[in-house]
Parts: sequence; C-alpha cells; structure tokens
Amino acid sequence: MSQAGAPGTAGDGLYVRRNLTPESAASLIAWAKEQGFTNLVPEYELHATVVHSRSPVWLRPKSGNVAASTGGRWVGALGDNGAVVLHIVAPDLETRWQEARDIGASWDYEGYNPHVTFTYDAGDVDLSKVEPFAGDLVFGPEIHEPLNEHWAEEKGFVKVDASALSVLPTLEAMAIDIPSTPGHPNKHPFKGILTRIDQPSDKPPGGSRNHRVILTRAAAEKALPTLLGMPIDLSANLSDHDVKRKIGTITAATIEGDAIHIEGFLYAADFPDEVARVQSERSRLGFSYEMRNIYVKDITAASWEITDCVFTGAAILYRDKAAYSTTSLAAQAEENTMDINEFKELLKAQGEAQEKAMKDALDAGVATVNKRIDAIEASAAEEKKKADEEKAAAAAAAKANADKVALELQAAAAKEASDKTIKELQDQLASQATQIKDLQAAAAKHAEEPARKTLSPHITQLLARSGLTLPTGEGKLSVADVDKALAATSLEPVKRMEIKNTLSKAGLIA
Repeated sequence: MSQAGAPGTAGDGLYVRRNLTPESAASLIAWAKEQGFTNLVPEYELHATVVHSRSPVWLRPKSGNVAASTGGRWVGALGDNGAVVLHIVAPDLETRWQEARDIGASWDYEGYNPHVTFTYDAGDVDLSKVEPFAGDLVFGPEIHEPLNEHWAEEKGFVKVDASALSVLPTLEAMAIDIPSTPGHPNKHPFKGILTRIDQPSDKPPGGSRNHRVILTRAAAEKALPTLLGMPIDLSANLSDHDVKRKIGTITAATIEGDAIHIEGFLYAADFPDEVARVQSERSRLGFSYEMRNIYVKDITAASWEITDCVFTGAAILYRDKAAYSTTSLAAQAEENTMDINEFKELLKAQGEAQEKAMKDALDAGVATVNKRIDAIEASAAEEKKKADEEKAAAAAAAKANADKVALELQAAAAKEASDKTIKELQDQLASQATQIKDLQAAAAKHAEEPARKTLSPHITQLLARSGLTLPTGEGKLSVADVDKALAATSLEPVKRMEIKNTLSKAGLIA
C-alpha cells in the first residue's frame, strides 16, 4: 500500500505515513540489491503506511522517530501489481493505527500489518529464498495528507519499479553552472545526442522485457533536470552498461527537435586509456540512457510508452548496441586530427603540469599546517603547565587537609589515652583505699584483743620438764592434758599447782 505525495481533495479522507530515515533507507536499499532486486523504490520514497482512511478524520501529527522491532520480519508480494514488501513488527505504528480506528478511521483490510514496499517489479527473484532485512529500521515524523485512493489510475499508467515522483518543473534546457577550466587534465569535454523522443527504439533496451520503448516528449521534458550531475559509464567492450565504471559527468541537457542533447566531461587523468579510446573511436560511438522510477502506459503493448521516469546516467557504447542507433558522441571536436598516441602524450603533459601545481600547493599547505601544528603544540604546552599548577595546588590543599585531620586524630588519641590513665590511677587509689581500710580494721581488732601474759623463765623450764608445749595463736591447753603431763613428772605437788595457776592466769588453760 503506497501513496507518496499524492494530492487529494480536502475532506476525502486521511493518509498518514512515516518515511524511513536516510540511514535506514540506504541500508534497506543496499540489502535489496544484495538479494537480487534491481528496480527499487527511491530511498526518499520508502515508508510505512499508518492510516489509509476514506472517512475524514483528524489526528494531531506526531513528531519524533519510531523504530521497528528486529524480529518477526518476512518478505512477500503485496497485491497483483508486482509490489514486494518487507513485513515488520512495529508496536508504535500498530498503536497509532488503533488510535485512528478508535476515532472512526476506515480500513479496507483485515487487521493492520505494517510493511515497507521497496519494489514494484520483483523480476525473477524467488521470494522464498530472500533473507529478510535484519538491520535497524527507524521511521521519521508522521506525514499527513488527503487520501487519494486512485492516484495510480488518475496518472494513467501502471507502475513498473517505484512509487510516484514529486512533480518537477517542465524545462527544455538545463545546465550545471561549472566554471570553465581550460586545460584541466581531468576534464575532457564531450557532447552528443542521448536519445530520441516520441520515436520507438530500434531495439529493446535492457530491462524492458523484450519490448521496444517510446520516450514521450512530456516525460522527457519532465525528467530533463534529472540528467544533471549524473554519471557517464563505459564497459570494457563498449557493448553494454557498467554502472560501477563511471568515467565522466553530465553537466548540461537540452531538447532540440526530437532529440535530447547532453554535454559534460570525461575524467581523462583518472581513465587515460578509456578516454583515449573514446576519442579515437568517437565516430562509431553513441549513448544509451539509464533510468529508474519508470511509468509505462500499457505494459501489454508491443512498444512500451514511457510517460514518466528519472534519468540516472548514460553509457557510452557502439551505436549498433544502443537502443537508438541514431545517438552520437563528439569528444573534443577541436582535436579531430590527433591520433591515440598523440592524445596520450597530451594527457601525459597535462598530467605532469597538474602534478607540479599540486606539489606546489601541497608544499604551501604543509607549511601552513606546520605553523598550525606549532601553535597547537604551544597552546597544548601552556594548557599542560596550567593543569600541572592546578594539580600541584590541589595536592597541597589535600596534604594540608590530611595533616589537619592527622593532628585532630592525634589529639583525640592523646585525650583518650589520658582519660584511660586517669581512670587506671583512680582505680588504683580506690583499691589502695580499700586495702588501708582493711588494715585499719584489722589493727583495730588486734588492739581490742587481750594481751597474753608473759611466762617467767622458771615456769617455762618447768613446762619443758613436764613435756608440755605452749599452744600458738588462740590455742589453749586442757586441764586434763596439763594434769596428765604434770603427773608424769617428779615435780612436787606445790610446783604442779604453781604451774597450773601460772598457765591459768596467762589464759593458756581452757
């Protein structure tokens, strides 16, 4: 489903699309070419349809980009007009489609399946073997425009390879404003007839499916500006197109009578052998155009009538190999008498002169660059010095702060140690006070106890003779023990009584 830039009548419905960003579009086209597709939709036309409503509804356009998921992709045909699409999973697009449906937007299909149409002519590509595009797909802001359901029919032709082009001004002559550079070694002028208009081609051109073609004047006038800046290519055998071998550029295009005339220059210094060959065989050579975005009025007709197209370049080849044998090439007519060897010598001399000029310019440029490098190095040195000073200042500040913290820690540690010492001394004093108190209590008790009487030496001797041993401490002798000990002696009774009385007075007998 596609409606790119189609005008519509106000109130005839709503068409909303999001075009791929340039990066995503370029990646998708590169992938399509790798898969074998040739007639591709232009990058700026690649889009996903969001709303295709015949009912007039209004949505506020959404800005910003949205991205498709990387999974769930597959390639398939769409409809019967040759369209091939990449089906994608894009939740943001699906949500937006549902929002439109909720406010009354119509939809003629079963469900919403977001996709990007990248060609309208699959050719011989087997779609079952195509690997889906796996890169990022990012879509730009929404584009809102009136719906025109019959835009293709209204143009009166069947789409062959791409979506509709934006309208270009109708001009009969165009040229790129390029300054004249006589003697430039890499610009060899050419001019000639590119193709005839309103006339059937002598043979089918490549890609026409064996149909001869007619380029209408209206199509030629519309597409004329697209020739400017397009490349000139050349195949090795001068019998075909080789779009990867571009040897020149088209700078001017005009319509004169029934022919499109082009002018430009070939890259003589880059392709000296090829340009020399073109110069020597110019009487046998002609042009063959290259185009895309082609519209054909009736693809069932024997000759395809091209009603719209975009020129993408031209090839130099032998006239009998071109679709129109009446095309022509004149490569620098003022040198018609120069043979190929003389032409090569001229190119060589021009190349040497250009090389010297380039060397002089390079030397001057190198000197300027060296001065610039010196200035940059000086600036870098100054910046480094400043950075070193700032680094040193920061280090000094950090050290001062560290020293301050260390002193505070030391003071705190000293206070903690002092507090601990005082506590220990206080504990010791308390302990000593307790000991003194205990000693005082013991002394007081000792003072209160009665003192034992001292025995005379005479009694002590008598006790020794009796075999009695005086008790120690608080111990005392029993009367029985004393009597028994004294009875065993030869002491007189009087002496015995003296000893007992003395012991009793001394508190030694219980």
